[in-house]
Order: sequence, then structure tokens, then C-alpha cells
Amino acid sequence: MDRNRWKAQCQILICAAVLDAAILGLMAGTVQVRAGAADSRKELSLAEEQAILPDTGRILPAGSPEMTAEEGKENSRFAALGSVVALTFDDGPDVYTSTLLDTLEQYGAQATFFMLGSNVEKYGADVIPRMAAIGCELGNHSYAHPNMKELSTDDGLAQFQMTDDLIAQYNNGQGATVIRFPYGNSTDELLASIGRPSIMWDVDTLDWQTKNVQANISAVLNSVSPGDIILMHDIHAPTVKTVEKIIPWLIENGYDVLTVSELMERKGIKMKDGKVYASGK
Repeated sequence: MDRNRWKAQCQILICAAVLDAAILGLMAGTVQVRAGAADSRKELSLAEEQAILPDTGRILPAGSPEMTAEEGKENSRFAALGSVVALTFDDGPDVYTSTLLDTLEQYGAQATFFMLGSNVEKYGADVIPRMAAIGCELGNHSYAHPNMKELSTDDGLAQFQMTDDLIAQYNNGQGATVIRFPYGNSTDELLASIGRPSIMWDVDTLDWQTKNVQANISAVLNSVSPGDIILMHDIHAPTVKTVEKIIPWLIENGYDVLTVSELMERKGIKMKDGKVYASGK
């Protein structure tokens, strides 16, 4: 082999070695970058985690002024995951209650129905067995919706006993598990004698007054927060239409729609007979 050919082969070998070293260095750098990115990702705060948008990959602090309206909505949804609310319906059952039960069953939601004995006589056979079958809670709202402050304790108790007896006809002999006083009015003596928790509310839709679907929707969406007990009336057609809109919205925004007793259990609140509860907060 002549000297020039030997030098050329040496140069080729040196170049190949340099190239191999460069490739190995580049690969090592890439691994470090990826590892660094992973470490950085692990250090994100919970608020930043909640603001990660799966479709864009953007990471923004919660409440960032740069967050778009759509991103803000997405962040709100993540913040509400695992929350619970209770829908409650007074004064029924009525001709609209079956449609309301259709909506509840469609979305796997439950509600608490505070029923009047006078309406149980008319519609109880049609709806009470179905309420129980889909996991709803049966509540007692008196027989004729009187103002309990104007009745004696005995007369007030009789109002609830008549309704319990009527409910029991369609519920395997069992009356209501919770009660709600008409107008929210009671006396200390009646409350102490009623033998069950008394349920109030902290979101009043005023659906009985507005009888307007959009007004009802706004009343819920503008006020709802985890642990709320929402008051509505299943004797009004607009209310039943409202429920068709708000239940999917609540579910989409991370809420479980439960009965009052389920909400309290989820919140770790053990309800006691004769005590008043207005929310799970």
C-alpha cells in the first residue's frame, strides 16, 4: 500500500469516528431534554394541571387573563369534577311527573320528591313505584299544604301521617324518609315530634312564580355550587322542560345529581331526626 492511500484511509476512519460521536451526543441531548421536560411537567401546580387543554396542549394558570372563553369553560369543568347537587321537587306528583322521571332515568340522575298527600291520591299509583325503582327519594310535604304555624302540633302531625299512609300504599308499606314543611314554616314542637330530618334548600328557582324555562335555567346555572339543594316544583310544565336542560349541563360540568340523603352521605353529614338541613356545605 502506498503512503497516500494509507493516509486517505486514516482520514476516512477519523471522520467516521467523529460522526459517530456527534450522533451519540445528539441522542444523549435529546434524552436529557425529554427528561427535563418530564421533570418540569411533574412540577406543575394543581391549578396549572387543571388548565391543561387536551386539544391545544396549552398550559395556563387557572384564571389566567390570557385564557379564552372556551378554555375557561373547560377549566371550570375540571374544577367541578366530583361535586354533588340535589334536585328537589315539591307539591307533586302531577301529570308532568312521569316526564320528569323519564329525564332522570335517561341521565342516570336521582331526585327527592316532597309530595302532597292530596296529589298522591290522584297520581301516586302511577309514579311512586317508578320513583323508588330508579333510586329517587320519597319525601313528605304534608297532605294539603297548610301553614304549620297556624296548626296545633297534633293537627300538623296528622297532615304528615295521612301522607305517609298514602305513600306507603305504593312503596311496600314504607312512608317517606324525609320531610319538608310547606312554605318552610314549622314550630319547635312539631319539628321535635316529626321523627325525621327536615329539608330546606339554598337555591330557590322561583319556578312557581316565573313559570319560564329560561328564567329557571338561569336561576340554577347562575347560582349552583357543590353541595346545593335546589328547589323546584314538578306541578309546572316549564319546570319539567327546565330539567331536560339543566341535568345534562350539570353532568357535563362534573356534578353528580343525587337525592338529598345521598348528597349528605357523600358530604359526610349524618342527618338527625328533628334537625333542619338546607345544604350539604
